[in-house]
Amino acid sequence: MIRGALRPWHLTAAFTGAFDGDAARALASVFPSEYEAWEVIHLPRGAWNDPTLRERAVRWLLDWVGVAPPEIPQAVAHGRLTPDTFKEAGLDGLLRVTGSVWRAIADVFPDRFQRWELGPVPRSHWRSRAHVREAVHQALERLGISAGATATALRHGDLNANELVRLGLGSLVMGVFGGDLVALLQVAEVLPSARYVPLSRYYRQAAWQTDDRPISWRLRTDRRSLWDIGAGGEAELGRRVAALRSARADRRRRSREAEG
Repeated sequence: MIRGALRPWHLTAAFTGAFDGDAARALASVFPSEYEAWEVIHLPRGAWNDPTLRERAVRWLLDWVGVAPPEIPQAVAHGRLTPDTFKEAGLDGLLRVTGSVWRAIADVFPDRFQRWELGPVPRSHWRSRAHVREAVHQALERLGISAGATATALRHGDLNANELVRLGLGSLVMGVFGGDLVALLQVAEVLPSARYVPLSRYYRQAAWQTDDRPISWRLRTDRRSLWDIGAGGEAELGRRVAALRSARADRRRRSREAEG
């Protein structure tokens, strides 16, 4: 591009001789500190092995899109930091080296964000009870809910599935636990349970759910003693579960009809 622009002025030889055809060097000499190399040329893959370059590029990108580091999870959730964002900024090579947006961010801000805050995580990520426990505790912290106030927040609706999904825990809340926050909080050991609640029960159930199998809500005795909600509250839970079952059955029926 630069060679073509310089040709009418008969400056291509000067460009080649002075800068060895390096457009980035040429622009830097004319506009010092004005442009980054990736804005001008396509950097070779090996250049991104330099951690200093990667950090400078990510911080430049955040400034380019107007996102402060604490706002990164919200920017990812709202589609302001996506693979396309990196490509539009000339950083597709960086993304190829790091592998994903969340790895590119974590490379610059290690231990600051959880993987689930920086994009969808596969359901297999939640095989670990420690991952579940850590995610729930951090989500409660983000929502400003102390462990001791969890049951009250749940009962009053301040803690609900939508809030956790908004934080990036959709694959855990809906994919593994089917929206059953009580079971999730008991597995995370935030809410007490009269008996041990194994994570594997819900993980397997989410993977192999059928119309005949109960979804991942149970332990009614635990819930009544924990919440003291009485029969009316239990009936409401039952209605919600029945509605969820019915919606799933309808989706399966429509899918079978479409295939037929």
